[in-house]
Amino acid sequence: MLVVFLLISTVFAILTWSDLHKGLFLLTALLPSYLLRTHIGSVPTTLLELLILTFIIIWFIKRLPIAPQLISEIFTDPSKTRDLSSDGVLLTHRGTVTYNESVASFPIRRNFSEFWRGPFITAISFLFLTATISIAVSPQIVAAVGIWKAYFIEPFLLFLIISFEFQQTDRLTLSQGLFKALGVSAIAVSSVAIIQWITGAGLPIPWDIERRVTSVFDYPNAVGLFLGPIFIIGFQQVITEKITILFLKKNLFWISVCVLSFIAIVFAQSEAAIVAVVATVVLQGLFYKSSRKKTLVLSFLATVFICVSPWRGVVVQKLTLQDYSGGVRISQWTETVELLKDHWLLGVGLSGYQTALIPYHQATHFEIFQYPHNILLNIWVELGLLGIVAFLLLAYHLLTTPRDPFSTIAFFALVEMTIHGLVDVPYFKNDLAVLTWILIAITLSYVCSTSSQQKRSV
Repeated sequence: MLVVFLLISTVFAILTWSDLHKGLFLLTALLPSYLLRTHIGSVPTTLLELLILTFIIIWFIKRLPIAPQLISEIFTDPSKTRDLSSDGVLLTHRGTVTYNESVASFPIRRNFSEFWRGPFITAISFLFLTATISIAVSPQIVAAVGIWKAYFIEPFLLFLIISFEFQQTDRLTLSQGLFKALGVSAIAVSSVAIIQWITGAGLPIPWDIERRVTSVFDYPNAVGLFLGPIFIIGFQQVITEKITILFLKKNLFWISVCVLSFIAIVFAQSEAAIVAVVATVVLQGLFYKSSRKKTLVLSFLATVFICVSPWRGVVVQKLTLQDYSGGVRISQWTETVELLKDHWLLGVGLSGYQTALIPYHQATHFEIFQYPHNILLNIWVELGLLGIVAFLLLAYHLLTTPRDPFSTIAFFALVEMTIHGLVDVPYFKNDLAVLTWILIAITLSYVCSTSSQQKRSV
């Protein structure tokens, strides 16, 4: 298997070397490849991790001529930045070429150092400090190091690279390319899930009893966790236009993403994903002034319909966590709160929850899950109280950052993940960690470009 992975990584390296952005788009489309695992010696790894490391290495090689200047300017006053074209260097998505080979010029970074000021740098500092400390706190040191590397270091390095590329290329083109790569991945995952439901083939035990599809993943909820935010991306791409024949032709790709993704989520019976998607769509409608009245009317009519329909009892039971799944969550949260009373400051470390919860586990008819299935409790047990502070600071920064339509799309995808995270684990998973930081990079891209453009016009 390792030989196959290395061959795939080599082909990927060749493509990335010829065009950095095509490599980035392919990497984004292959987020579920973390499911393909192997070992390098005694060290476990995944195909996704090999592709990420390959991309990072090639990116640094291609950008090597400006690396020292980039590093120094990240930590300098933004008013003192200078155009690297004066040094005869130009950045392109195909690499670094001499200025004389192009008629255009780009600054080394327009407003890149401003990323590292204010609440953002504080949140990031807290996040990586707590993640590193959590390795020592964890009873599973080896597993903790693996999580630290796969869920924090590698995704954040990709975030830095994408953020830098946003300053050196057309931001909308790069954003749309990343969105389309996610859309391609969603179509593939959804298609497998739908075929799985139709044929019954490949349904793992015990999910085969209820015919809950898992697609390429190990469990049904993973389908909703991955497809939910991508559905929101697709929905925002098409919702603003009137439905005509031209509209259908123009938006066939995103319509396919939305339809197939939602069908797959329903077939996976991922109730939390359905609620998160619907809630986010409503929030989107309320956010835009042009659709606010229509959203309020439709929401009211939908609420009335549910209240008078035969499904009222079922919906209320699900939303108030009175069903079996809700009972499991409440039991988990109760035991986790008792755990945190004794470990409130540092938590129990990365990958430490299952071991640490054993003395507090009273509902023995339920298994001990890998995480508490609540976004705040997940962070608290893994990263401690400082991790919660980092999360809240980062959330505040994202909420208060000015956005244009493209960055707003990414922001609402993050909102969907957060709502879903009230009863699940929207981050501590290889593909979701990378997806989160890609969306954060897109969300923050507008304010940097805007500030830099204003700076150049002064």
